[in-house]
Amino acid sequence: MGARLRVLSVDGASSLDFDERVGYLRVGLVDAEAVETAQAKLENLGIPLDQVILQVEPPAIAWGQWAVRTRVLAA
Repeated sequence: MGARLRVLSVDGASSLDFDERVGYLRVGLVDAEAVETAQAKLENLGIPLDQVILQVEPPAIAWGQWAVRTRVLAA
């Protein structure tokens, strides 16, 4: 299993992308409870946490409308 799939296999992980604008790996999480697990998985993969943005992206779909609510937890 590749590193991308290992990170996305964390319960609560929703997205993974390299943000070229800031030069960081961005990991989307559906809730704050997944933060510690995601950090541990990234460390086990040898990815320095100072190069990662963990971002909570709770599902926010109501009546067929898309809404985006995000909060950066760690940088």
